[in-house]
Amino acid sequence: MRFVALLCLFGFVSVLPTWSEAGNVYVNNQTGNDAQDGTSAEQAVQTLKQAVELCTAGDTLHLANTGREYRESLILGSRSGTPSTPIIVEGNGAVLSGLMTLPVEQWQDRGNSLYFFPCTVRKQMSAARPYVLWNGKLVPQKKSPADLAAEECCWNNKGIHFRVAKGKGISDYKLEGTGRISGLILSGGNYIEVRNLICERFANDGFNVHGSCQGLVFRNITGRWNGDDGFSIHEDVGAVVLGGHFHHNDYGIQDINISRSSFYGVLVENNRRAGADFHGGVHTLIDSVIRNNAGPQVQLSQDRTKHMRLAMGPLTDGMLIMKNTLTIGGEYGVAVQAGKADISNCSFVGAKVGALIGPETEVEMIGNAIYGCKNQELEARSPSCILDANLYAPGRISWMDQRYKPIAFDTYQKTSEQDADSVMINAPSLAESEGFSLFGHGLSYGRHLIQPGIKKDLTFPFGAPVRNTIKGLPVASKSHLKFNFATSNPWSRIYPSPEKNKAGQAVVGTATLSEEQSHSGEKSVKLVISFPAGQPGPWLVKLFSVKLPTAKPITEIKFVLFGDGSDLFYQPRIRDASGECFYGPSGKMNWQGWREITWDLSRTAPVSIYSGDGNKKQDGPTMELVLELKPEISSEGGHLILYLDDLSVSMEE
Repeated sequence: MRFVALLCLFGFVSVLPTWSEAGNVYVNNQTGNDAQDGTSAEQAVQTLKQAVELCTAGDTLHLANTGREYRESLILGSRSGTPSTPIIVEGNGAVLSGLMTLPVEQWQDRGNSLYFFPCTVRKQMSAARPYVLWNGKLVPQKKSPADLAAEECCWNNKGIHFRVAKGKGISDYKLEGTGRISGLILSGGNYIEVRNLICERFANDGFNVHGSCQGLVFRNITGRWNGDDGFSIHEDVGAVVLGGHFHHNDYGIQDINISRSSFYGVLVENNRRAGADFHGGVHTLIDSVIRNNAGPQVQLSQDRTKHMRLAMGPLTDGMLIMKNTLTIGGEYGVAVQAGKADISNCSFVGAKVGALIGPETEVEMIGNAIYGCKNQELEARSPSCILDANLYAPGRISWMDQRYKPIAFDTYQKTSEQDADSVMINAPSLAESEGFSLFGHGLSYGRHLIQPGIKKDLTFPFGAPVRNTIKGLPVASKSHLKFNFATSNPWSRIYPSPEKNKAGQAVVGTATLSEEQSHSGEKSVKLVISFPAGQPGPWLVKLFSVKLPTAKPITEIKFVLFGDGSDLFYQPRIRDASGECFYGPSGKMNWQGWREITWDLSRTAPVSIYSGDGNKKQDGPTMELVLELKPEISSEGGHLILYLDDLSVSMEE
């Protein structure tokens, strides 16, 4: 910032700040030189330490991707930008490595084929889990030097013990170790954005942030092969990660204390303990894949903060928002051990237990798919749950320590008063080549039609996309929706006109699933309308469907009506997103028993089009189907009872 003195019109002299242009700092570990000023690629410095020294608010630090890793940590410390002028670290895909060569001459011969290399990494940080590589392969570790067999190591607070094979010396081995603590290190810095950076083989974390750091953004980063976490924030840190790949660490992600993190589009896989592990704080996980980690794929638990403030505070129990995320394998798909969680449109596949809800937690799970699990799909131990519109396959449920087999799914629903609009199906076959998420098996939930599981395909720059399909699941195609009213009712919203008679008495109606009549399966929707006395003549009853999630024009509607020979007037129509209404051919119920009603719009155009935007085109999403009825009711009042079944809707391909 420079200061410019201005002479004002009123004769006052004031000093106003103006911001200098943002600068650039360049570092190149091959051609750079720390004696240079770093202001251009040609004048690049060589070390990250020197580059950081040159950075101020608003600057961009450019790492040259030379094909050779930077064997040093990027220690930003408390260096900060501002909300309008952040410090930007552009990694360009460069790799920071925690490995260091363990020179032969620094090993001490302790006799009996045992050698010792002094290194205090583990003593410097108790959470560090350093390891040794021999020709790029992991050397097996034991707890004590006395336990070592040939070509095994022990890394304790003093250093590394390594036992050579019989007939060999330490010079026969080219050994490397994770001698640096963490890759990117922040402790109190604010308003920093890190892009396209890889941190690997550090004794502790790939990305490690402590203190009170606000306004942190990470884009397309990778943390891999680290001793503890791929990515970890602590204490009072707030960070957003937009694209990340965290694999082959102890924990892919581990955020603790009262930290606040938001992850969008991350792939977390093949970690030795857990995928995304949250202890206290507030965390968001959206549009992500967490798979094949040894323990829980996603876990929320309590933490303590006595080193910061009071041991327990409002955020120490933890909060999690999880949406449109897929987990595969592991001990749990998601485990909420403490705190509060809102989980929707996720798929939990192939874990031992799909979802664990611990005691004294508050969890809302709506619109999820849990299937292909080894032991059970759901284990819920807290009565403070809201579970609904989920799909379980095959549906092995534990509620408050009472286990329910799939055959007793309806008993579980009644006992728990949960999952009223959820379904249980036989487990579909899982085809890895086709992806693991779920399209279809529509459920009506309130006014909307939903499809449990992730709503959209998940793509990452780190590997093949995860597609939204499963082989073996009996559902309709994306251009065709079918409803047999076996478990969900997509046609249930009633709007009488007028709503009351002249005396103010209301029309009362329900449209619910019933076993009294069915065209296929065991159920249909039963419409019951009670009209008050005192207003004779025809009434208008409009039966609305849930909102259908289609953006394409509807080309055909089919459903079946159970006729009573009453000559009841009926007329189907389509209502688009703008409210424009497309009326189909009308008829009278002059038959008895079931009859299919078909409106093929390619053969029969709408008889009239009203309201909405007036463009005479079906505009979605969403679409609604309406069945208009005009019963003749006497002055004494009366009832209308009607059954509908087997609704199918076709859209343009």
